[in-house]
Parts: sequence; structure tokens; C-alpha cells
Amino acid sequence: MDPREEIYRRFPAFFQLLPAYLAVGYDLFGMEGLLGINSFFGFLSVFLFYLILRRLSDPFVASAALVLYVLNVSQLWNIRSTLSEPISQFLILLTAYLLQTFFRTKNGFLMSAIGIIFGISCFLRIDSFTYFPLLALYSAYLIVVSPKHFGNFLFFFLSFSFVSVGAAIYEYYRSLMYIEAHWAFVKFLVIGFGLSIGFIFAEIIIWKNAPTVLKIQRRWLKEKKKGLRILTWIFFVSLIGFAYFIRPNFVNELNESTLSKYKAANSLPIFFWYVPFWLFLFLPFAFDFFLFRKKGIRTSFLFFAGSLLLFLYLLDPRIAPDHFWATRRWIIISIPFAILGSFLGIRSIPSLSEKWKTLILILGFISGLTYTVWRSQLILFRPMMESYLEGYERFSKSLVTDEGIYFTTKRQIASPLRYIYGRNIFIIEDVTGFLEKVPKLLKLGKKVYIIQNGDLSGYKSNLQFVKVGNLDLRGRFPIESVYKFPEFLYHKNLNLQVFMIEMSGKIHLSVPIELEWKPAEGGFLSKVGMIEEDGAISATRHRGPLVYGPFLTLSNGKYELQFTGKNLRNAEFDVVCNRGSDRLLEGQKGDADNIKTLLFEVKRPIVDDLEFRVFVEGKSGVKIDKISVKRILQK
Repeated sequence: MDPREEIYRRFPAFFQLLPAYLAVGYDLFGMEGLLGINSFFGFLSVFLFYLILRRLSDPFVASAALVLYVLNVSQLWNIRSTLSEPISQFLILLTAYLLQTFFRTKNGFLMSAIGIIFGISCFLRIDSFTYFPLLALYSAYLIVVSPKHFGNFLFFFLSFSFVSVGAAIYEYYRSLMYIEAHWAFVKFLVIGFGLSIGFIFAEIIIWKNAPTVLKIQRRWLKEKKKGLRILTWIFFVSLIGFAYFIRPNFVNELNESTLSKYKAANSLPIFFWYVPFWLFLFLPFAFDFFLFRKKGIRTSFLFFAGSLLLFLYLLDPRIAPDHFWATRRWIIISIPFAILGSFLGIRSIPSLSEKWKTLILILGFISGLTYTVWRSQLILFRPMMESYLEGYERFSKSLVTDEGIYFTTKRQIASPLRYIYGRNIFIIEDVTGFLEKVPKLLKLGKKVYIIQNGDLSGYKSNLQFVKVGNLDLRGRFPIESVYKFPEFLYHKNLNLQVFMIEMSGKIHLSVPIELEWKPAEGGFLSKVGMIEEDGAISATRHRGPLVYGPFLTLSNGKYELQFTGKNLRNAEFDVVCNRGSDRLLEGQKGDADNIKTLLFEVKRPIVDDLEFRVFVEGKSGVKIDKISVKRILQK
């Protein structure tokens, strides 16, 4: 991209409502407001959750479910994030509460207003368009069980459809690349939209022209109610058994369990990280409560929203490894609904005295609270990435405001530096090609900066790199994995340097390079290690990458890499670049306990994202105290 060209259009990888909320938070309260916007919506959701459940049951059930909902590790994590899911959760709970409150209203305008509120979700997330099948199922329930309220539902549905179609048109022009990236999913959404519209249109025809058909249907359901309740309960219990016991083994034997297939096949066992399985077993009784008892009809919208999204995201969580242990889609309503439904199901067990139900509720709450606090202790009282804000602030103050142009290969820092701190920053895809063009920019009188980890002094005889600042971001973060629930927070840091690029006289190409790090500093990370007070990283009982990083930029030459520590015979070492896609040195086992020296060569002019990696097996006893690299000068 030519920096002189005006940027007139950008395509974010999300819909527009989330950045709008983030911008409002930042404009009102700075970075604290931006990072706290989801906490605000999460705070409101707490009250809605309690009010909804309080109208369905007694105060003890509502309070018990509320405590487990508030302390749930997924809820605690996601309201700290800047993702869209907590806002989607708020909109679903708000819609459910409003429908519950005004279910018997005859005011079409009010129902339309509630539909508009629900339709706002489609400006937030692409999977909000799955709400059309949800509303189709909800309409089928209403037209059979309570046809007098079906007309009110139509006002709600029409306004939701109007807002949703408007959102689809708007996002087509504003986020086309995002839609194209999810095109396989979008095709299913279009099909679901068409079928849902057709289904509801057919219901309207029957409702207007063949009311006797509905009466016959209601009479038949009333006569078969007892048998249908038993079949429904058996069906959902069987579904739970299949998802937990049969599906994981069956699917894993059919394929080699790639990440996406593993997540889908094991979704229910992973779901039990967040909702205790002994409480989840009572969820089928909640289905009985909503489907066959008149008391739950006012909140039946929440039932269909919760059950449909729970089923869809257990069928396929659609989660990437960095989506916090597979919770990102589940937090929308699946986890809150499972907690709510489990306690409601206990209170709804048929043929059981209230005394026994209360006893089960107390035991379920105490055991569920213990389990929830145990899972949530990791982040319940600990700050996340607490030094990131300070790192950006120090960086912003260290550089004078000028007409400089900033370049970097690090995508994770580009958006904050551009949109929050106003830096004119561009992402580099090819460092070598970029440096070839730098002299032209300098001749135009531009001040050119590059942000990276590593000094390129000596790479070009006509360029010199003058260090003018640091961007040091660090803090503790949950491990990014869906294979296991984390036992600790690992130290995550990003240590970058800012260089001004200037024209220079002749520079000798063999400039000495010597770098040394403590493993917990300089951009090194760990998936399975504990950070010691002195900055060393020690292996735990898990196998995997003990150390990787520092995502270094180096020019061509021969280098000596050295690890110092303990029990290094039990580790394997390699050198890769380009996010692990290119290997500069094949894996080598340790040959001494306290030191491991590797030699590798960078044959290309420049490599970026260079990683020095250490892998361990479980209970290896490996400890990395120091890492150093130096260029071997040619004689």
C-alpha cells in the first residue's frame, strides 16, 4: 500500500455494532471504558437473569442459579473481553424479559419495539441470523398452545425481520470480506431464512383459514400429553448419553481427530467444564416444564433460544483455539440456559415431594458452587494483561508526535496503534520488499519507522536503523487451548523495538548481534510451563511447548543459539520462522543436563517471526534459565 494514498474504506473482521460500542466506551472513559464496555452489559444481564428466573420459580432457585451464573469462569472471562458475545447475551435476556413481562399485551406497537431490540443482534454477529429458525419453532409452539398470542408474535417477527434484512444489506456493503470468509455458513443461513419465512407464512394461512386444524391438533396433544412427556424426557436423556458416551469415541475412531473434529465430537464433555454434569442431567425436566406446563409459556421464548443454540453449538462449537477453551459461542446463551434450566428442572421433577426437591436443590447448589469456584479460581481474583495498557501508554509518550509513517509485521499491535493512539501505521507482508522501497519514501521527506523484535543494522549498506523506543506489553493470560482446561495463567509478553530508518553511508554487513533473554521476557511464551520469580520457566506435568518465541526478525547469516537450564536431556529443541511454517533447524534432543547449543543459518535476506522452541514430555523436570543468540562473524 502506498502511504501517500488516502484510505477510504476498511473491512473489519466483525460487524459494526461492537466497534461502535467500543468507540463510545473509549470516547467517554478512555481505555478503561473501552475494555469495560462488556462488563457494563454483563452487569445488566445479571439483573435480567434473576428477574426472568424469579418469575418462573421461587427465590431460592433464582438465587442459586444466579450465583453459579455470575461466578462461572466463562462468564467472568468473557465480560472482561472486547468480544461481541456478552452483548448478544444481554440482548437475548432483555428480549426474553420484555416478552415475559408483556406476553399478554394486545399492543402491536410494543411487540414491534421488542422485535426491533432483538433485531439489533444482527448488527452484532453473523450467527444472529440463526434466530430465524428459532422464531419459526417459537411460532409453531405459540400457534398450537396459545393461538390468541400468535397475532402479537407476528408484530414481533415482522419488526425483527425488517431490522435483520436492513442489517444484512448494511453489512453486505460494510463487511463484505467478513461475509465472504463465512460464506459456507452464510449459505445455511440463507436456506434457514427462506424455510423459516415459508413456514411462518404457512402458519398464518392455517391460522386465518383453517382454525379447526389447530383445534384438532391441540385436542390430540392433550390426549397424548402423558405419553409425549415420557417420550420427550427419554429422547433428551438419550441425546445426552449419545453426545457424552458414544459420539466422542465413534467420531475419533473414524478420523484422526483434527482440531475441529475433536471439538465437535467432544463438545459435551468440554461443556461440562462450565456446567457440572450432575446438574446438567436435570435439564430434560426443564424441557418438560416449558413444553407441557402452562406456567412456563410466558418465558417460552428463552427456552427456544437457549435449547436451539445449545443444540447447535454442541453439534459444532465453531471455535478457534484462542476462543478461551471453547466458551466463546456457548456464553451467548447456552451456558446461562443450562444453569437456569438445571435448577428449574430439579424443581420440576414429577412425582417427588417438595421436601426431596429442596434437598436435591441444596445439594446441587453446594456441589455446583464448589465446582464453579474451583474452575473459576484461575481468574476470579486475578487481573488479566494488567500491564498492557501501561505499556501502550509508555510507548505513546516516548515518541514525539510527527508526520512519521510506521510499519510492522505484527498484526496484533496495528489496530490499537492506529485507532487508539493515532499512529499512521501499516502492516508489512514482505520485509525485504518493504526495505527496498524505503529509500523512495525517505527521498519524499517522510520519516519512516519500523516496529519489530530485532535489529536489522547491517542489512543494507545504504540504510541505518536507529532505536528510538520500546513497546513492552506483558501480563498473565489463560492458556489458549480447547484440549484441556488450564491449571494456571501463563506469562504473556510482547517486547518490540521501534527503529527510525535513515539513509547512511557504507556499513559493514557483518555487524555483531548478541541477544540474551530470561525465558519469561522478550516475547517468549509457554503453554505448559510455570513462570518462576527469577524469570525462568519450569516444566509442569503436561507435555507440549515449554518455551516458544520471541518472534524475532533477523537478517541472513550464521547464528549460535544457546539454552541454559536443568534436565535439558529431557527436552527437544528446534528453530522455525513464519509462525512455524518454515523450519530452519530440525528438532534435536538435549545432549547435556545444563546447556544446549544449536547452530542455524538464515539463508534468506530476512526472516520474520523467528522462534526458538523447547518441547517437553510430561513430568520432564526441565527448566530453562537463560536463552541467548549471537551472529557468527565470518573471518
